[in-house]
Amino acid sequence: MILPGSGTRPAEGHFRNTSFAVLIFFLTIFLLFSAPAGEGQIPSDQNRALYVWKLADEFDRMEELLTICEAASIKHLYLAVSREVLTMGTDLDLLVGSAALLGIQCHAVLSENTWALAENHGSGLQRVQDILALNRTFTGPGRFAGIHIDVEVHSLPEFKAAKSLYKQTGDPLALAAMQDLMGQWLDFVDAATGLARAEIPPLGVNVIAPQWFLKDGSPYSLVWRTVDQNVTLHLMGIVDEIVVLAYYHKPTKIAKRASEEMAAAALPGMAAVRVAINISHKSLPVETLWYGGLAAMEEALAHIQSTYENAAGYAGTAIHMYESLRMLLTE
Repeated sequence: MILPGSGTRPAEGHFRNTSFAVLIFFLTIFLLFSAPAGEGQIPSDQNRALYVWKLADEFDRMEELLTICEAASIKHLYLAVSREVLTMGTDLDLLVGSAALLGIQCHAVLSENTWALAENHGSGLQRVQDILALNRTFTGPGRFAGIHIDVEVHSLPEFKAAKSLYKQTGDPLALAAMQDLMGQWLDFVDAATGLARAEIPPLGVNVIAPQWFLKDGSPYSLVWRTVDQNVTLHLMGIVDEIVVLAYYHKPTKIAKRASEEMAAAALPGMAAVRVAINISHKSLPVETLWYGGLAAMEEALAHIQSTYENAAGYAGTAIHMYESLRMLLTE
């Protein structure tokens, strides 16, 4: 059973007059009587994160979101903070505060891929500053714990074109084009990280990293700040944590996709590693566990946990995405 949302937005100011404690009281009572018991119960010892993309749509059914997080043992929420969401500060304050009372940390997600380009850095860094400014105004028991950078340089058309040309011909100019784009991306990540760490208290920063960046023989290396190494290793020297997108449809093979990053995490000064799985109903079948349902999701998470729980630098797992998890749990 899932606690239903109201379906309508209360009058302005209603949420601010609603006690966080009252909301959590009812959530706790609901969870007490609806939580599964026995052998099928979801493990609570895994440090799980969950992506929430269409955040503006979830404020009207916040109780359901938080209940699903509790049911799935979520410890971190990656919340996509769009321009629209920034105008809904009261609702965001309530969500972040309510999550904090449940022991869930919230992270603001940056997800505009063109921010990787130097010409757009100003726009992306302004979004970071806007998020940090809003975070300082929160009056509830929680604030954002971090910034999650889901700016995907590899998804840019110019990167894809250069990658395709290099793969087909080995053209050194295509390789140079990829290196230039990756350098611009690293500059953005570095600048955003500096803003987050300048806060009092500082916010943590994590960033996505496709698992194929660091595979043996990959061409994704460049000289950045006088150091010549793989782009993922550069990232791991900047941020606190990387999230490896280990998307695949076979649960027992997902953990292996993060093995290179996990080995690097054991080195001094390197970021921790979180392994992300994909359960999206919108993804290609080879990239998602959706068709295997909750059983496949739990098998993959358990396999990652058993593989890396004692590894230095292991930060936990991440589930992409809430919209699909909600469908699996409620339909």
